Amino acid sequence: MLSTTEGHALFIGTPKGKDHFYDLYLKGIAGNTHEKGWWSCAYTTREGGNVSDEELNNARKSLDSRLYRQEYEASFESFSGKCLYAFSREKSIHNVQYNPDLAVHIGMDFNINPMSATVWQEHIHEDGDIITIQIDEIIIPTSNTDEISKEILKKYGSKKNDFSGEFSTSGQNITIYPDPAGQSRRTCASGRTDISILLSYGFHVQTKKQSPRVRDRLNFMNSMFENSLGKRSAFVSPLCIRSIESYERYAYQDGTSEPDKSKGYDHLVDASGYYLYFRFFKKSFEPEINTILDR
Repeated sequence: MLSTTEGHALFIGTPKGKDHFYDLYLKGIAGNTHEKGWWSCAYTTREGGNVSDEELNNARKSLDSRLYRQEYEASFESFSGKCLYAFSREKSIHNVQYNPDLAVHIGMDFNINPMSATVWQEHIHEDGDIITIQIDEIIIPTSNTDEISKEILKKYGSKKNDFSGEFSTSGQNITIYPDPAGQSRRTCASGRTDISILLSYGFHVQTKKQSPRVRDRLNFMNSMFENSLGKRSAFVSPLCIRSIESYERYAYQDGTSEPDKSKGYDHLVDASGYYLYFRFFKKSFEPEINTILDR
């Protein structure tokens, strides 16, 4: 139609990596890529004038620098390479030990081989914000939800006197943030779901009705390791050797935006991602679907 009428067209969009829209954009950029008859421009959200400075500042706090540039500064960002590019061995590792006086938060991936969990405790920073630190990792090959629940209770359950001179172990100080698929997945002959098994051990369980997209979860993890303001809210103990390795080596498949799960680095990343996303992610226009499940 444009050819027969010698008409004009206006293509409007938001950058999402260097895709076909990026190719169109390059056609109108002055320089070697410029094509006759094409013109391109880009405007930031601030220049649009419809979003307040307060909202932009809130976005800076909750997004990592690369995602903020894409969503609010009209930048065509490449998301290839490391999935958790904001994690830094130099800046993200803190030598903090388990504190029995603090609550325990655990992200859990229900993959059977291995069952994986990351253990976190939260501290109040001097500015009043929460700093969370991974203090442990639990990896059990060829396991199940019952087995990893017993291991968690053994290591982090609180001891209670049942008034007969005996002590029992309670999971009341432990909150688990698992894969939402565990609400329907049945892992034993009796038909119990992964979630119901966790509840039977006395844990608090916090999840959502469905799992967030992998890209959204990874983006939020990056913002916790370092947001666009340069603030770091998540740290890792040097004792978490396998987790550190996974955070450093989990990468996208060459030429795609899909993470490479063939090397097994995804399990601990997924476990931590469920905790960080379900615990800290807040979006004013997203319906509240957090669910606290009790026995």
